[in-house]
Amino acid sequence: MMVYLSCDRRQTDFIRTLDTEIAELNRAIPNFELVYPSRDEGTGFVEENVLRLQEADVVVFDITPTVSGSSTTYNAGVMIEYGMFLSLEKPRFGNPWGGRQPKPSHRIYAESPFERSTLTPIIKESSVRTYETSQGGLETLASELRNLLSTQAAAVMAFAARLNSSMATTPQLYRYPYAFNTS
Repeated sequence: MMVYLSCDRRQTDFIRTLDTEIAELNRAIPNFELVYPSRDEGTGFVEENVLRLQEADVVVFDITPTVSGSSTTYNAGVMIEYGMFLSLEKPRFGNPWGGRQPKPSHRIYAESPFERSTLTPIIKESSVRTYETSQGGLETLASELRNLLSTQAAAVMAFAARLNSSMATTPQLYRYPYAFNTS
């Protein structure tokens, strides 16, 4: 199961928390892969990894802005990736995500406190979840991420099981890139 992370590399607490949750889940279900393009800068694979957003089962954004005096700046790379996500989620023509099932899950986070009025208009204020970098805040964030990943993994495995059981009689219309052992 592919987890795509879009965030500024300076959000180390957020990145570490997601990394830890994926490692924990991989002990039980060894199918989680984290794709974080910023981690691969200088390798020549950034563009390739950004395009992997199209294959993700879960997309996690941390849109925490950089505040300098009275200026608030959002990471341009994260905003581009959000635009790519939005074009897949709400295409002008065709089905979301090309009809892929199950549809990927996503969450948008920002470190608290941040001024919601500075959000770009395309990101709805109500859809952004805040998190604290205190120990308790990061534990709460870890729990939310674990629930998001576990819920989507269950949906993916259930779909794979239905797909496997109907393979003998029904032609499949959906491309599914992962093989799960559902026995």
